[in-house]
Amino acid sequence: MGAKGFAMKNVMQKINMLNDDEISKFKNPAHRIMEASEQMFRSFHANPIQRDFSSEFEAIAAWSTVTCCYSGIEQALKCLLKMQGTFIDKPAREGGHRHHDIGKLFKDLAPEEQDVLRVSYGIYRSLHDCIPPETVDCFLDGIDKGYTTWRYFLLDGRKSDDWPTPHPGAMVDIWSALSNIICARVYCNHGLQTVKQRIDIHLREEHIRAERESDDERDIRHINEILGWQQRDCFLDINVYSSLLYCHGNGKPLHVDPQSASVPEELTRLPVLKAFTRNVRQRKNDNDLSHFQHRAETSRIVWNSATVRFETDFH
Repeated sequence: MGAKGFAMKNVMQKINMLNDDEISKFKNPAHRIMEASEQMFRSFHANPIQRDFSSEFEAIAAWSTVTCCYSGIEQALKCLLKMQGTFIDKPAREGGHRHHDIGKLFKDLAPEEQDVLRVSYGIYRSLHDCIPPETVDCFLDGIDKGYTTWRYFLLDGRKSDDWPTPHPGAMVDIWSALSNIICARVYCNHGLQTVKQRIDIHLREEHIRAERESDDERDIRHINEILGWQQRDCFLDINVYSSLLYCHGNGKPLHVDPQSASVPEELTRLPVLKAFTRNVRQRKNDNDLSHFQHRAETSRIVWNSATVRFETDFH
């Protein structure tokens, strides 16, 4: 089943919990893998890799993230394979997985676990539309082909023009998704936190902060009434915020009608939007949110729930 067939809130439902004996066996490695993944996530977003005119300098900046994530992804995949009873300690010629081919390891996962990663990667790639591989299968296979070059890049430098440059953020996201699957099997079915859900959480937190900072309570009340945030049990919708930010920054009239909400042009000049946008821009701990912010300002990126993807609205 492809990504379109999944409702994101139910994407982890097919992941089976382990029995008590298995939980006891895998609890410690699961904890280590998840803790390392979280540490890598915090480190990557606290120290963003800047684009550079020199691919070599950019690769040097990405080297620690790529090499660390490769090992983390490999060990997370092998942990899941052990959970499903695959004999990964045997040599490859005997049907085991004593190797470092993460593309092959991924293909041996249970189908429902493969689908979770495909959903997560598809959403991440739709936000970062500069990532060439269309599927997580192709992405992982591509890393395998050039990983030896990556490991020894600091010593040997760039070997050829087709030297691979995997997206570090996508590797962090894949490792995080694998950790979510492991957590679901060992601890509880807690759901999959995709980049879309992380942005949702950030926007809701910042809307609350903007409400507290605004001096005009009528504006706050006006926004909540018009957009129906209270009735929808959420403080902000991604498509509403993206449209407001795009029109506010470009001085354009707001002509979209997100979720059948009537949004007048005057709304773009309300103080709460300025306070809200300022708060989001001050966030330094999530590169994905900053990237979403930039795309929302320039092209009004929207979330398409039918395709489970971010899309660019050119209208």
